[in-house]
Amino acid sequence: MQIKFIRIIFVFFFLTPILADSETQKTYIISIGINSYPLPYGNLKYAASDAEKFASIMQRQGFGGADKKEGQASYKNVTEVILLSDTNISNNFPSRENILKHLNRVLTQMTENDFLVIFFSGHGTGESLVTTTRDNKVEKIELKEILYSLDLKAEQYMLFLDACRYTENRYDKFTTTMQPGNGDFKSIFYSTSKDGFSQESAKLEQGVYGHYLLKGLQGEADTNSNSLISSDELRNYVSENVRLFTDERQIPQLYQFSTGVKNISFIPKDHTWKNLGQSAIIPGYGQWEKGHKTNSIFFFSSFFLGGFYLYNRNIAYERAENAYYLGQNLLLLSSPTSLDNTDLLLFQATENNRLELVKEARSFNLGINLFALLYLWNLWDAGIGKNQWFDSNKPQIKVDGRTYKSNFGDQEQRLQISTEWRF
Repeated sequence: MQIKFIRIIFVFFFLTPILADSETQKTYIISIGINSYPLPYGNLKYAASDAEKFASIMQRQGFGGADKKEGQASYKNVTEVILLSDTNISNNFPSRENILKHLNRVLTQMTENDFLVIFFSGHGTGESLVTTTRDNKVEKIELKEILYSLDLKAEQYMLFLDACRYTENRYDKFTTTMQPGNGDFKSIFYSTSKDGFSQESAKLEQGVYGHYLLKGLQGEADTNSNSLISSDELRNYVSENVRLFTDERQIPQLYQFSTGVKNISFIPKDHTWKNLGQSAIIPGYGQWEKGHKTNSIFFFSSFFLGGFYLYNRNIAYERAENAYYLGQNLLLLSSPTSLDNTDLLLFQATENNRLELVKEARSFNLGINLFALLYLWNLWDAGIGKNQWFDSNKPQIKVDGRTYKSNFGDQEQRLQISTEWRF
């Protein structure tokens, strides 16, 4: 009977969270940036860094779903980010083979609730994305090849393509016939219109489209102030600002194969004081709530071990103190008129106890000071600290802090087509 009960408890506490997580919407991010190209394409300056910044922002702010409890929504960030950059030291070089390999791996893991976002920054031609091999040879991935794979397995996806669409080959038609399939949300957001160019800016030190896309995701596109960045808000904000910055020479274009709206990212609220108060009561608790699990485990375990150390040091101090006062009392009870060997031994023992007491007092005070410094460090990390330690998947890259207004109208194309769509 006891064995059966233990089995039930095991299933409840260990399998239930797994089953619950299986229903959680997950966002997959594939961010691709290529700077180095051979002639006649030529190198780009900011494509790789834009991809790295996009990966960083989506890692922190990617929208993974929401739980509504007592009328309030608690937003989740269940995001897996794959960064392929030719300036990032890793095995994820943005070759055609690697891009398709990671895409296919993600598609085999996705469920119908999951959402896939692909960001590409690099050269493009017509409806093809230009990639390179490690030895700097040109490759191409036709967009219809990517879309065919997506429509076979993904119900929800969005592509952000920061690449030129100009082609000198007039026989390369901007038409693809395919079956989009059923899905809640399928969208492609180009940085430029058909046959257009995508610009980089030395002033912005980014691609123009990438700059405003990142600013929009970080909160500038939140026109209704609900802490969520929707696909419509992002479309309007990026389109307006790119057109204004380039004097209408670059016009972003959206193609969407559904009438829905998708939340792309959320703006984390400032919980500095809340997290600080949590860690003031239980060290490491505020870090855990921030999602900094490594920091949380370090501070909690350090305080547990530090408290155990101070407890032992206090016992040792009290033992030395009792021994010292006992020796003093015995010395005072000895003959005050003459000193014999017993008195000398008592005096020596008392002196030794005094030295031991001083040693334990210093050790205990040092432990208290270190404990206090650890506590203050814990508060600083919970309230002000931004980074989680030993986390290589979250590149922290700053973007310039200028602000832009967004109140633009509808210039983009939104299509709802079942079997054929045109570019």
